[in-house]
Amino acid sequence: MARMERAQNAIHSTLPPLPASPTVSDEGVPEPSYLVPSAPPAEDKSPPISNVLSKPIPKGGSKPKLTAKEKKARDVRKIPALSSFSHLHSRHHDHDPLLPWLQMWIERLLDLAPVDFRGRDATLRNAVEGVILGLMEATTGLRPADLVRMPTLTPVLVNKCLMALVGAKVVNKVTSKGVAVYSLSDLAWKSQRNDAR
Repeated sequence: MARMERAQNAIHSTLPPLPASPTVSDEGVPEPSYLVPSAPPAEDKSPPISNVLSKPIPKGGSKPKLTAKEKKARDVRKIPALSSFSHLHSRHHDHDPLLPWLQMWIERLLDLAPVDFRGRDATLRNAVEGVILGLMEATTGLRPADLVRMPTLTPVLVNKCLMALVGAKVVNKVTSKGVAVYSLSDLAWKSQRNDAR
């Protein structure tokens, strides 16, 4: 018997393996092929992971640039308070305190301006006050560029304020040879004289 087993082992070792045949269940029905164990999967031809990871990873480059909104938020600074315009006070009324007289006059002028400039947005209100005070101290008309004080009074803010004040008839606009010159209107000066009484 030992000889027979050796002979069978020798035959099995020299013969190629038989193809897998579908197995039959106890009921005599062949089992589906997905239940039958199959041959191991073929070698994957994809590159090894070590080769993929050995390549340098590209860097992101420089930092992204700031948007205009982010720059504005970064550079927000308040426009100087009315007390910084004390030189205006000495020129007009030596006996009146600065803030009540000047603040009341500016409040009257702002009552004529659109709602946006009356205090809901502090940046706009401070910009309008700066434009009015700049026009007040000028002996002649001013161009918009003369009123710009970076970074608080930008050209865009100055133009927006001047357009609103011209629409409210607080400021006069005169254009000659393509250059616009702005000055306080008679209405503004009359309201100042009424406040001084």
